[in-house]
Amino acid sequence: MALGVAVALGAAVVAGAVGVGAVVVGAVVVGTLVGIARTSRWRTLRLIAGMYVEINRNTPLVVKLCFLYFVFRI
Repeated sequence: MALGVAVALGAAVVAGAVGVGAVVVGAVVVGTLVGIARTSRWRTLRLIAGMYVEINRNTPLVVKLCFLYFVFRI
């Protein structure tokens, strides 16, 4: 029984680490693309990237989570 618990806990730790790693990589990719877009010569691309940054910068995480929960039923 103890071996089963140890294997289950080990699998949970590995799965959690993989999930966190994927989120970090995704955040770095999105952040890099938005940062490049904010320095673009195209005004529309700069405006869209700027709006994305300002909305995410000025909105608390709890508001974003409530929006996801009540609007998309996640």
